Amino acid sequence: MATTLVPQIADVVINIQEIIPVPNVGYGNLLIMTEQAATGYTAPTGAIASVTGGNYKEYTSLDEVATDYDESSAPYAKAKGYFDQTEHGNYLMIVSYPTGKASDTLADFFWNGWYFAVLDKFDANTATELTNMFETNAGKFLLLQVEDYTTLATLGSQNYTIGLQHPANEPLDAGLVGAVASLTVGSQTWKFKNVAGITPQQYNNTQFTAMKKAHVIVYFTTTGSSVGETSEGFTLSGEYIDNLHGEIWVKVEMRNRIQARLQDPKSGKVSYDKVGIDTLEQIVRDVLNDAWNNGIILTGADGKGAYDTDFSTREQQSQTDILARAYNGGTFSYTRSGAIHNVTINGSVMN
Repeated sequence: MATTLVPQIADVVINIQEIIPVPNVGYGNLLIMTEQAATGYTAPTGAIASVTGGNYKEYTSLDEVATDYDESSAPYAKAKGYFDQTEHGNYLMIVSYPTGKASDTLADFFWNGWYFAVLDKFDANTATELTNMFETNAGKFLLLQVEDYTTLATLGSQNYTIGLQHPANEPLDAGLVGAVASLTVGSQTWKFKNVAGITPQQYNNTQFTAMKKAHVIVYFTTTGSSVGETSEGFTLSGEYIDNLHGEIWVKVEMRNRIQARLQDPKSGKVSYDKVGIDTLEQIVRDVLNDAWNNGIILTGADGKGAYDTDFSTREQQSQTDILARAYNGGTFSYTRSGAIHNVTINGSVMN
């Protein structure tokens, strides 16, 4: 098994330390993991090969998926669940892996343009292997759909694994990604979501309470309603998906925008002085301001975004860093906006 940490090839690194309480292309794209047949497997035309013998391919429509996977196949069913949603992303990817090589194969494509992954068929060993990988890299989400939520108990508390209980013949996992993930990051909670083509299930109070306690999402109808909705919006740790998706957005946007500035020939180099350091800080503040506008960051009592930055001067950097052209003096912080998931209103009646 490969190491679970997959290093990025990048000149800019953004680290976020969680403090308690303290354009959107690609953030909702889906990846489907499918195990190769033991014998007679042929890679799809145009697929990118992995060193494991597995492969990766991108698809922009269900018709394209149908050229490689029969309509009765599990990958096709997941792809259909995704593309059936009106808000699905621009494309999805399918990774095919040899038995026992799920994480080894995915390591070759982990930082490609997707942020949510599903298994076409649940397998406990593969789920454990991938969960460790996603938790270590803390930049993407794995959705695991099972028919019995207790199957997920052995995985423990995981920030980047989302557990769902639903019959296997309906792709709640892929459908949920298609319904929510490509909307503006920070604007949505993953609770209350209607997923096209998915049948609401019925649970008694004991079952529902137990699944919520286990941080597993189900698709059901609330009392007095006929519209299906997701019961919650959290991962197996109990952390909310929109909080973590927002953090990923902030990290990726900062990295990409700073990288673009470093590479911009028209603007020239970022000088190691007040002008250059101010340039970096302004980019960070611009991202945080966008995050506030998108709903990732709390609006404070003063009506402004609850975020801050602190970039130390050139004189405060070590001579070693200056000579190496490495600036390590920037920090930022923000308070999550959160969301209202339950409402209680008290009234009074007069005779």
